[in-house]
Amino acid sequence: MRIRFVDADTVSVPGLGPVRLAGIDAPELGQPAKLGRRTFDAGAHARDALAAEVAGRRREGFRVVLRDSRERDRYGRTVGVLGLEHADGRTIDLNAWLVAQGLAVAEYGRQYTALERAARRRRVGLWRSAWERPKDYRRRKRESTDAQWLRRTILAGLFAGRRSRPTGVLGILRLVSRLSRLLR
Repeated sequence: MRIRFVDADTVSVPGLGPVRLAGIDAPELGQPAKLGRRTFDAGAHARDALAAEVAGRRREGFRVVLRDSRERDRYGRTVGVLGLEHADGRTIDLNAWLVAQGLAVAEYGRQYTALERAARRRRVGLWRSAWERPKDYRRRKRESTDAQWLRRTILAGLFAGRRSRPTGVLGILRLVSRLSRLLR
């Protein structure tokens, strides 16, 4: 099975489309993490580590399989467990591997919580660095975007029909007056 790694918890499978890895949440692409003085993209780091693991295991004779892929998430993606199988019967749960390596956290069902606790205790992967849980990062980013939108909307209402923004004391007083009228 030929797959494309969208990020560490979403892969694209030909004929099936995007597949969300069940039970885990990995950092978003562009989500910062800091190790010492160095800042890096935690999402790209996790995705690249997963891609390298799959490529290395394929050279050892493993093939990629998708298990438990009967449900869909709210975005219409198939949800399942990405695995590797060998002809000799060995299998690797890549969802579990990501959590055990400290590249994803246990979410949505919590079947990987023991692996997450062990990775945190051993300080492996992203647990060696300063980063935030992906859902907290997404919420903070969304709230920041909402606040920026609100500021732009208010400023657009305040300055509607004006050629320039007010400056000086009189301009600030006019701005406060106009803002108080808008908020009534």
